[in-house]
Amino acid sequence: MMFRILSLSLMVGCLLGVAFFSGLLLLKHPKTQGVRESVESMPFKRQKPSDDEKLTALVASTFADQEGAYAIVVEDLAADRRASMQDDRVMQTASLYKLFTMAALFDAAKKSGEEMSDETKEAIERMITISSNEDGTFLSSTYGWENITTWAHDHDFSDTNLSEIPPVTSARDIAKFFRLLWKGELVSKEASEEMLRILFDQRLNDRIPKYLPGDVRIAHKTGRIDGWLHDAGIVVASRSAYVIVLMAEDLQDVDAGKERMALFSKDVLDIFEKRL
Repeated sequence: MMFRILSLSLMVGCLLGVAFFSGLLLLKHPKTQGVRESVESMPFKRQKPSDDEKLTALVASTFADQEGAYAIVVEDLAADRRASMQDDRVMQTASLYKLFTMAALFDAAKKSGEEMSDETKEAIERMITISSNEDGTFLSSTYGWENITTWAHDHDFSDTNLSEIPPVTSARDIAKFFRLLWKGELVSKEASEEMLRILFDQRLNDRIPKYLPGDVRIAHKTGRIDGWLHDAGIVVASRSAYVIVLMAEDLQDVDAGKERMALFSKDVLDIFEKRL
């Protein structure tokens, strides 16, 4: 019933936007192909990631003593390598809240046994791939901000609260989200793969992917509002797969923050791929 209501409301409230954006959604990026094979082919040897000296040094040299405040997580998904900085710092989510909305809706569909309507699926894709605020606000309000927060807390995302104004989360919660998603443990294996497919089709690529080679696949979500600037996701390259979470607040020069994140992302890939 919930997804029928969402469907009818979306048709009424978003009719003008659907016609335009549906055309975009038909242009599937080749990076979305073979998600299941990518997930199943990457080995998992990690138990509890330890701090990696080179990654930790890179984080410090890139973000320490910079204008604003940064929260960073880099975590290898196939080996025991990890670095972080202020990963427990609670920050405004900006558009990262849309990750939790997406997962909560997939979970609700799974529990209800109802098939999502095409309109709801398309709204979720727009919410993620072009970060549509209209769809994000509509889906979150219709399902209920408090319900999404409850879902997050039930799944041990303890720093995340979408019921607050502004909504908040932490780098460690976002890193956990992507780690569980990659392992197929967020909602279900099937739901995880569908969410990954959507995230692989991200169209806003001016941070983590900016300087990465074209054959590298990135499933990620951006966020930006005022002085907050975020990007977080999974990078899949030829020799590595890793979670990278970049969150910043109190930035005066957002463009400089974007460039810093993009260059850091390239340096992280070099460390993993070249086994530095």
